Amino acid sequence: MSFLVRKLSLLLAALCLSTGASAEWRVAETKHFRVYSDGSEKALVAYARQLERFDWLLRLMTGAGTEREMPPLDVYMVRSQAKLRALADLPRDVGGFYHAASTGTAAFSVRVNDADDTALDILLHEYGHHFMMFHFPYVYPSWYVEGFAEYFSTADVKTDNMTMGRASQNRAAWLTYGNWIDARVLLTADAWSMKKRDDVAMFYAQSWLATHYMLRDPQRSQQLSAYLKRLSVGESLEAAFEPAFGIDMKTFNRQLNGYMKGKITYTKLTIKPGQVPEPPVSVSALPPAAETLLLPYAMLKARAGNTEAADTLVAGLRRDAFRYPDDPWTARVIAAVEAEFGDAAQGRKLLGPLMEARPDDAELNYLMGRSYMRSAEDGEVEVNHAQARRHFTRAFKTRPHHYQTLYNYVRAQPDPRRPDVVTVLAEARALAPQVSEINVALAALLVETGEFERARNILGAMMMNPHSPPSDYVVDLLQRARAGAGTQTVSPEAAR
Repeated sequence: MSFLVRKLSLLLAALCLSTGASAEWRVAETKHFRVYSDGSEKALVAYARQLERFDWLLRLMTGAGTEREMPPLDVYMVRSQAKLRALADLPRDVGGFYHAASTGTAAFSVRVNDADDTALDILLHEYGHHFMMFHFPYVYPSWYVEGFAEYFSTADVKTDNMTMGRASQNRAAWLTYGNWIDARVLLTADAWSMKKRDDVAMFYAQSWLATHYMLRDPQRSQQLSAYLKRLSVGESLEAAFEPAFGIDMKTFNRQLNGYMKGKITYTKLTIKPGQVPEPPVSVSALPPAAETLLLPYAMLKARAGNTEAADTLVAGLRRDAFRYPDDPWTARVIAAVEAEFGDAAQGRKLLGPLMEARPDDAELNYLMGRSYMRSAEDGEVEVNHAQARRHFTRAFKTRPHHYQTLYNYVRAQPDPRRPDVVTVLAEARALAPQVSEINVALAALLVETGEFERARNILGAMMMNPHSPPSDYVVDLLQRARAGAGTQTVSPEAAR
C-alpha cells in the first residue's frame, strides 16, 4: 500500500468515524443542480438559488441556448477545509475541486459564509468550466479556458444588483506584486507544464487579465473570435495570433501591462423586476447514514480511475454500512458500491431484491448493467455484455440523458464501429464533453471509421486542456487523425 493510500485511509477513517454529533444531510434539487449539505436548510436553499442565478447570468452573457440542457451537476458542500482535505490529497489552501469521470461528475466545496466568498468563487470558477465545455466544446488556448472561468467566478449574484468582471483580491495581488510571465509563455503554455507554484498563480492571474482585456472591448472580442476560429481549423497558437490580432505577442505583452496599470472596470447589470427566474427548489432530508457514507461514495464515483484509492474507499464503505443494517438508503448505496467498484457478483445479489420491487428503476438497471460489464473483464465476455446491454436499454427508456448509461452501452457492443453505435457515443459526449474517457473513445472510433475532421476537433480541444497533459495515446491518435490514417482497430477501452 502506497503512502498516499495509507494517508487516504487515515483521513477517511477520521471522516467516517467522527465522534461529534451527527448533522442532518439534505439535498436541494433545482433544474441544473443537486446540492448536498449538512448545514441549515435555509442556507442550502439560498445557495442553490445563487447557483441557478449564476447559470442564468452565464446564459445571458454567452447566448447559450436552452435547446440542450445539461444534466444536473452534483455539488457537495462540506463544513471545513479539513473535511475537504479528507476527501482528496489537497493543499491546505484549496477550498474546492471538481472531477469529471465516466462514472460520475461532481463539484466539492467548503460551505459558503457571508464573511468569506472564496469558496463560492472557486465553485463558480469550476462551474464556469463545466458550462463552457457543455455549451461550447471547441478548441481554446489554455489561458482563455482559465480566464473565462476566472472572469465570471467573481460575479455577485446574491441580489438583482448583479456585478461581474471584478478581480479577486488574490489575483489582483499577484498582478500587482508578482513576477509577470512573458506573454509568449502565457499565450502558449499550460498551468500543468509550469514547475513553480508562483508561475502557476501568475498564469491564472494573467489569464484573468487577458480575458478581461479581450471581452470588455468589442473590437478585441471580434479579434478573439477570429483567433479561436483559426485554432479550430488546426493553426498553432503562435501562427494564428498575429493574423487575428494584428500585433505580435511582444506588443501584446506591453499592451496588457498598460491595461493592468490603468483603470480596470467591471459591469453592473441592470436587472428588471422578474427578469431573473426564481426556479423551484425541492429539499429532501437524507437518513443519518449519509453522515458516514455520502461523501466517500461521491468521491468513489468521481475518482474511480485511481484504483488504489477506490479500493480503500470501497473497504471503508463496506465497513461503515454495517452500522446501518436496516436502512434502505444504505442498502441501495452498498449495492451500488459493490456493483460498480467492488464484488460485481455480490452487487447483483444485493440489487436483486431492490429490482424486484422496482424493475424499471433507471439507476438500478444501470448499476446491474455495470456489474455485468465488470464481470465481463474476468471472462464470458459475450454473455455478460449481452446482459449488460439489456439492462442499459431498460435504463435508457426512463432516463435517456444519462451519459454513463450511453457510454457503457457502447462499451458493451460487439462492434462499436456501427454508425448507430457511434451516434450513441456522440450523444454521451454531447452530454459530458468534460469527460476525457468519452472524448478519447469517440475520437478513436471516428479515426477508425474515417471521420478525421470530427476526431481532430475533439482531440485538439484535449491537447489544450489546462489541467492535465495529454497522454501519449491522445498525441498519437491526433497525429493519425491529421494524417488521415485510421486503419488500426481501436477499442473504446483505450480511453482508460
